[in-house]
Amino acid sequence: MIALTNTSRCRCLCPSHHVRARANDNGDRLESLKLFVRSSGVALNGETHDQGVGGEVVDVAFTGRGYEHVVSVGEGATLTKIFSTRRFERAAHVKVSFDPSECFVMNAREEEE
Repeated sequence: MIALTNTSRCRCLCPSHHVRARANDNGDRLESLKLFVRSSGVALNGETHDQGVGGEVVDVAFTGRGYEHVVSVGEGATLTKIFSTRRFERAAHVKVSFDPSECFVMNAREEEE
């Protein structure tokens, strides 16, 4: 779920966490907005990390240079291909943090046209 609170901040994934993101201000309807995050803008940390969205590792795979994780962040939302040089085991509780410069809110319908 994404709830736009202004042109540079959106609520994403869980109601208690805000993610800063770039957005255009063209009056898009809220239900048509989607959050896009470049993979380089996502970091996976242990559950005691002071920032990030809490989640649970669903799957992990070695990619030759590190690990890609699948993380459930609640409310039916799952994040895939979260890279880390550190391996987090399945069922581990983690925090996923986002770099605002790598997050974008845009109208997904415009991209389809």
